[in-house]
Amino acid sequence: MGGRAPSVDAVRPSCCARCSTPGRTATGRCGLYGHGVRVRQLLGPVVVGGAPVLREVTVRRYQCRQCRLVMTVTTEALMPRKHYGAGTIGLALWLWAVTGRPATKVRRELSPWKRLGAAAASGWASVKRWAREACSGGLWQVIGTTLEACLRERTERVMRQLSPLGSAEHSPDQCLWCAAHQSR
Repeated sequence: MGGRAPSVDAVRPSCCARCSTPGRTATGRCGLYGHGVRVRQLLGPVVVGGAPVLREVTVRRYQCRQCRLVMTVTTEALMPRKHYGAGTIGLALWLWAVTGRPATKVRRELSPWKRLGAAAASGWASVKRWAREACSGGLWQVIGTTLEACLRERTERVMRQLSPLGSAEHSPDQCLWCAAHQSR
């Protein structure tokens, strides 16, 4: 199983995402109760410049007593319905759109999978899918673009909007890594 999950109280949401029921009331009554844990796979490097790995991350689930919504909470930069973390996706888009590296080269740097099928030899379909999602505001809600240009140019604009949200004292790729984690 993945790493240890934080305690139930440590990451309990402050309120329900659907109905705004408080996670815990002023009297201490629990509005969102622990609903178990799940293990998620996370692909990519752990830090900028690190070797890409496959690791498991344990996430906590909570259920609202009022509307019964089940929410997943994690301390990692996991993205919904993605195997790669926010930093890896941001870095992949930066390398592809801003530095102009071919998708196959980006894949070799960021994916732990070294054996590729015939379709993967011509590129990395995930990069273009992530680019479309980033441009529409689907990856980082604070950023998107309506620029009428090719996908790579639109993605470059999104990455340049995202980058300043990271720490300014780092290199551009580390700055983007931090911004992608914080803005998910």
